[in-house]
Amino acid sequence: MKKIIACLILISITLSGCNTINNEEKLEDSKQVYINNNVRGNSVGNIINGNGRVAKQDNYIYFTNEERNDWASDANLYKINSDGTDKAKLCDDSPSDINVVGNWVYYISGGNIYKIRLDGTNKTLLNEEYSDYLQVIGNWMYYIRRPEQGEDYNIYKMKIDGTEETKLNTDFSTDINVVGDSIYYINYSDNDRIYKIGTDGSQRALVHDESVFHMIVYEDWIYYYTMNMDVLYKVRVDGTQKKIVIDKPVTSYNIKDDWIYYSTPKEEDKFQRDYIYKQKIGENSSVELGMGSVLSIVDDWIYYYYDQGEAMQLFRMKTDRTQNEQVYQDE
Repeated sequence: MKKIIACLILISITLSGCNTINNEEKLEDSKQVYINNNVRGNSVGNIINGNGRVAKQDNYIYFTNEERNDWASDANLYKINSDGTDKAKLCDDSPSDINVVGNWVYYISGGNIYKIRLDGTNKTLLNEEYSDYLQVIGNWMYYIRRPEQGEDYNIYKMKIDGTEETKLNTDFSTDINVVGDSIYYINYSDNDRIYKIGTDGSQRALVHDESVFHMIVYEDWIYYYTMNMDVLYKVRVDGTQKKIVIDKPVTSYNIKDDWIYYSTPKEEDKFQRDYIYKQKIGENSSVELGMGSVLSIVDDWIYYYYDQGEAMQLFRMKTDRTQNEQVYQDE
């Protein structure tokens, strides 16, 4: 239902646009406060588009080490210094929706939400219902979950210590974007239209009367494509001024620092494989970056998985194409 992952997963346009707090602001359940603690655990684009496989806090990258070609759950949670040193395995879980806030890494594995300390200790189960689209902001977690198999996914929030879980809506919801005091989401209960509610569950409203797919809110605009993925559109957060952004088929995309990174099949490629491009918001020309499928972005690096035979290994490429290197290697 979520996150279409292409064979060549350019996972990480983990342009992880994470805000920071200063060292006088203390997050709940923190024994130590870092100068560059995240307030937001990962960017909306990385969670929606990249399955949250890469996140960053301070100088450390937290990531899933590989994707098996047979999609077996053999990937694990690692961290590594952004310069490629000091690699450490944190746990054996196969994580998605990785968020890093304060002294904790929050993630989903097997549909359950967990947290674990930055050094890999004190792994804690926070909920046992199938959850998705986890976004950790300050002392709160926002996500969708279904109480029972076959039931609809609704939006919930819960304190980062696992208390005060609150159901925020009754719509069958997906692609949640927590932005300020609002949560934007695609409402499967109403023909995939865009809705929003407050972070307290109030003020439910229809935003845009069109069936959409793969929605990311950036600045004052909502970016999306329709089910045939032939064009990337945007519309203002009040539902006005619909515009075409990328007038070609888009298979995946992410947004960071006023740049749109997207994948589209290349006509000259006889296998019609996806290639990654970037386009400045407000402009019409694109720059080709390389072969792959956009997923996540951290700082000025695009992280992606590349097919190494038995597994998809993690690589990263500079957004200006000056460097391309493998992040993780099996020992």
